[in-house]
Amino acid sequence: MDQLSNGNRVDLPSGVSERLLAFQRRVKFIKLAEGVLAALFGLALSYVAVFVADRFMETPAWARGLILIAGATGPGLFLPLKWHHWVWRQRQLEQVARLLRFRFPRLSDQLLGVIELAHADTDIGRSTRLVQAAMEQVDRETRDRDFTNAVPNPRHRRWAWAAGVPLALALIALVVVPAAGSNALLRWLAPWSDTDRYTFAQLDNVPEEIVVPIAEPFDLDVALSEKTEWKPESGSAQYGRQRPVTSSLDKDAKYDFELPPQEQADTLKISVGDARKKVAVTPKTRPELTALKARVELPEYLQRETTLEKDIRGGSVTVVRGSRAVFEATASRELAMADFDGLQQSVSGDTIVTAPQSVSETTKHRFSWKDVDGLTAREPFELKVLARDDEAPSLTARKLSDGQILLEDEVLSFELAVNDDFGVHQVGLEWAGIEDPLSNPNPAKGDKIVAAGDPEATDLNVTAAFSAKREGIKPQALQVRAWAVDYHPTREKVYSPAYTLYVLSADDHAMWLTDQFRRWYRQAQEVHGKERQLYETNLELREKSAAELDRPDVRKQIEAQASAERANSRRLGALTDSGGKLIRQAMRNDQFNVATLETWSEMQKALEDIAQNRMPSVADLLKEAADAPGSGQPANGQAGDGKPSNQQGKPQSGKPGGKPGGQKDGKQSKSKQAGQPGEPSDKPSAPSVGENRNQQSGGGDSKPQPKTPEGVKPVPKINDVESGFNKIEEQEKKDDDQKPPPSGAGRLTLPTTTLIGGPQAEGGAESCPAEEKLDEAIAVQEDLLAEFEKVSEELAKILGNLEGSTFVKRLKAASRRQLEIAGDLNRSVSNSFGVSQSKAADADVERARQIADREIAQSDSVYLIEQDLEAYFNRVHQVKFQKVLDEMRDLRTVTELKQIGETAKKNLSGTSIAEAEFWADTLDRWGEQLVGPG
Repeated sequence: MDQLSNGNRVDLPSGVSERLLAFQRRVKFIKLAEGVLAALFGLALSYVAVFVADRFMETPAWARGLILIAGATGPGLFLPLKWHHWVWRQRQLEQVARLLRFRFPRLSDQLLGVIELAHADTDIGRSTRLVQAAMEQVDRETRDRDFTNAVPNPRHRRWAWAAGVPLALALIALVVVPAAGSNALLRWLAPWSDTDRYTFAQLDNVPEEIVVPIAEPFDLDVALSEKTEWKPESGSAQYGRQRPVTSSLDKDAKYDFELPPQEQADTLKISVGDARKKVAVTPKTRPELTALKARVELPEYLQRETTLEKDIRGGSVTVVRGSRAVFEATASRELAMADFDGLQQSVSGDTIVTAPQSVSETTKHRFSWKDVDGLTAREPFELKVLARDDEAPSLTARKLSDGQILLEDEVLSFELAVNDDFGVHQVGLEWAGIEDPLSNPNPAKGDKIVAAGDPEATDLNVTAAFSAKREGIKPQALQVRAWAVDYHPTREKVYSPAYTLYVLSADDHAMWLTDQFRRWYRQAQEVHGKERQLYETNLELREKSAAELDRPDVRKQIEAQASAERANSRRLGALTDSGGKLIRQAMRNDQFNVATLETWSEMQKALEDIAQNRMPSVADLLKEAADAPGSGQPANGQAGDGKPSNQQGKPQSGKPGGKPGGQKDGKQSKSKQAGQPGEPSDKPSAPSVGENRNQQSGGGDSKPQPKTPEGVKPVPKINDVESGFNKIEEQEKKDDDQKPPPSGAGRLTLPTTTLIGGPQAEGGAESCPAEEKLDEAIAVQEDLLAEFEKVSEELAKILGNLEGSTFVKRLKAASRRQLEIAGDLNRSVSNSFGVSQSKAADADVERARQIADREIAQSDSVYLIEQDLEAYFNRVHQVKFQKVLDEMRDLRTVTELKQIGETAKKNLSGTSIAEAEFWADTLDRWGEQLVGPG
């Protein structure tokens, strides 16, 4: 009773406890018996299944394993589940009482109730006598109840019958045919073992695999073993899924199966009594090669230590000339012998290895062989060895573009990608100046090694660097190309495409950049002029009346203005991009001072703001003006005749620097807010003639004033207000003080006199949204043009400063050219000594012609300097420029330079040298004069 009461204050009646315990034991017995019988049934049935299957076939190990696992499911799974469900989970009285619900539901609830009362931990709120009375009542009701048959779903008898049948069959097999029964038992208990299947008819030495000739009939003799217990009269053999072939037992206890020709490999299934055998049959025409490769030793000049391997099953192989090749063939099965071009070769198993073969020309070879089965190939295998030359490397230059501008002291870095079939030896650069008899008569020339390769380096990526100053190259136009060589002893260099580089001195670069800036400034001026034209057209459009602005052709003209404004904005944007590139070019040259670059950069940013923000804002406002509702469609949404209109005005919004018209996102413009019936205006509007000043604003048809964008000062207006009511005037003054500054661009108009007290005029002036947007656009455009003009002035100053410094550089460059001519004349004189008179005469004529051409070119260059200097002086009026210009004209510089060429033609070399050196000094002196003190 202690176990059942579980230590509670009130014990269950002994009768109830005993009956529940008896019922609990009954449930355990029946349910565990079910589990045990189910387990026996599964095990016995799986054994019988293996025994029966072995009588008809060779049951595979995986099938026997699955059968064993299925049979062991009962003891391994069902029995533990039974124990867990019907023993472990039925330990408590409450659990046992719940099982009675299947048979006695009401009684089960009563038992659960008294068990709960008995197990309660406190007596608060209950009567002990009532609890005992309830327990006694349940005890009386359970005395006459038989719980023996209350076990839920008892199936032990069924499982007993089910397990008895396979157990009986298993015992019969073990007793009647103990050899077969014990063999099946071993194969059942250990499906993974190599226990052979027991058969009553046993075959003797049946091969597992045979090779037969293809498309030819073949025979197979199958003999019975001496230990066989059964000698069937006939047997059968089935090839794949073909019709079985039968054979009778002969006097030698053999079955002779005559099988038809076969072309496909398959399995031959032999069936004699309960014996089953499978023979893998492989029909083969002849033994074939399954693999063929060549081990190639490359020529020594390639300096390769490794041997190349190539797969040549296709029947041909390409080998570089001078190599030695060994061919290795693998047959489909073991070979007995093989020959190569009639010479017997080494054979190891199924592999043929030939003697080394020298490759100098394209050749053909023949393979033949015989396998261990005595089958030979239908015809010899032909191998073609193609001899090819070592290919030249390929070369690609990256991050190097044609036409780059390079300062003489800058370092240009780029990448070279080289590829070769057998290794790159060296990679380098080669440069050559572009010869020009006038500007570059003695071009530079040279090369250098960039990187060394390796015999194994078939792909090489290197970084190359080029600096004209480091290589001792004077400024000139160069053609640079990369080269590469491989390890071929007679290979010439392989070159990349030539890239033209313009190497400039700091002075030449500054002159070039000044010329580029001059062109860029001219284009910027064109954009400015176009913007001025657009502005004038916008002013003409604004002079039109509201009715004229509503005409479709005028609206199209406004829309065309918006499109032209956007196009001009895009053009200026492209110019700012190119201007940024010019600034970056100037930053590379220390000839440009920091202040100039900073000013230039600031102007560049201002132009960017104009192109990216202000011009698009003007275009947007013009587009809104083109799309704005007409003056006949008032902002309050009513037609001019006073009838309601379904046409709603679009919200107007401006984009330039804030919200034009004081307008905020998501709100309508003031022209649409003011004057709507029933809605007071946010700000008082200016009174018109006949308007009652005492009346609240927003009730009339007064036209709202356009607002001025931020940063634009309003145009002053003259208003004369005639009124005798001081209070009204004071109120108007107060209202005017509270008004925000107007946002529209004002216009100078005639003075306006406003009379107070008159009646409101019928059909007063309507607000015109198109006019408002045009006003806003013009205001923004005026501000834009003012900023543009300021930037243009600053850029003109920069250009003037650059042009002024350019004259110094141009004169000094002309001086250097005269020194070069003098040096060339001096060298030509030295080279003439010791040369025959005829050859010297020819050389002198050619030299004189070249000198004359160069001096003509120099005179033209100095003439341009003179003309530009005169134009520049007319703008700046500085004395130093006038002095140099006058001196150039007095000395007849242009004519005298040409005369040096004529003197050289007369073979007066000494005179020509002296004159060239004189003009070199003179031109240099003029350059110094333009620099001035400091």
